[in-house]
Amino acid sequence: MKKSIALILLIAAFFVAVPEARAADGDVKLWSSAPLVWNDFRAEPLLADGPAYIATDIRLTTDRSTVDGKESFTMRADAVMYPERSYASEAERTPERLRYFQTQFDLTEVLARRLQEELASGMNGIEADSRLNYYRDLLKTQSRTLADETLNGTDEIKLQQCEYQLRRRLEELGEIGVPQVVPSRFRYGLFAGTGAVFSTGPLSDYFSSAWDFTFGLLGSWRRISLEGSITYASPSIGEPTLTETKYLTGTERYHANVKNANYLAIGFNAGYNVVDTKKFTVRPFVGGMWTSFSWTARPVTSASSDENVVFDGLQQRMMVDDFNVTFGCTFEWHFHSVVTNFPFLGSMREEYISSLRVSPYAVRGVYTDADRHFGGWQIGFTVAYSGVGRALGFK
Repeated sequence: MKKSIALILLIAAFFVAVPEARAADGDVKLWSSAPLVWNDFRAEPLLADGPAYIATDIRLTTDRSTVDGKESFTMRADAVMYPERSYASEAERTPERLRYFQTQFDLTEVLARRLQEELASGMNGIEADSRLNYYRDLLKTQSRTLADETLNGTDEIKLQQCEYQLRRRLEELGEIGVPQVVPSRFRYGLFAGTGAVFSTGPLSDYFSSAWDFTFGLLGSWRRISLEGSITYASPSIGEPTLTETKYLTGTERYHANVKNANYLAIGFNAGYNVVDTKKFTVRPFVGGMWTSFSWTARPVTSASSDENVVFDGLQQRMMVDDFNVTFGCTFEWHFHSVVTNFPFLGSMREEYISSLRVSPYAVRGVYTDADRHFGGWQIGFTVAYSGVGRALGFK
């Protein structure tokens, strides 16, 4: 048990530490701080007579704070230059070359402001990461185009044209506001999927394992989650002479007239997110589940045998059920998010997150309402799609 807890904490620390490690990339120069100077190029050239190089990028920063007791965040896209990764030999440090690098930096700022326009609409999370990657790829493509058109800055006329176009674009975009987003602590959603449930112990003698289908609703407050689900399966009947207690009053013997039973499970559980990152969630849970097996059977004549069943009479519906404990763990991978452009439920805009979730679980079943008492654990797993929404407020 202690090893399991330590492993979960180690995984949580990894998911938290990796984004922070990626964010830290040494000293940077912001486009908004000042124009480039040669002192900003601090790295040593790879070759004494090699070409100069500037390392620029679009950086996405999330700042978290508290507004009126509620958690909030702002997302800012900045054009940055990395002095420790940019270099130029003494022969390369000419005013013309610096103009060319400044033009590259201006291009980075244009794309950063375009991303900031989208962030100002409330976009965040996975969607923001996706758009950041899009603009970074676009920066690489347009930087190569700039180099080709200006011959790496040596074509004075083309360089002037590019400078003019970028400066005009910067004026058109202007300063983009950075809104403060206040997400709701409450989330709601649904999930649907399929999986399998495996019978163990004496239970497996009466009903087989089977493929199942699950639908559920969920709600969460911060890291605490509540879920309700309904599951259906069609296991094979192992003991066709199993008879519900209420049909044991007469002398009639019953035999199942179908090969498969109907398995229905309705459950609820409470869970806690031990790992809760932008892309992953790990949530152990415990709760209760009502499970039932139902099938139809008909009376058989005294001449019937296991090899030759002769039915005589109307069919009856048999059922055994139980309410017992269930527990398991849900692993979620969040692969997409989107923010609505208008209020959907209520007066605030909504953020919707799509996830793929895998939930291994176990549920106990003890069935005593038949002529033979039996029980066992049902071990199962569910692979499902889930969609979760939350309200977003803006300051």
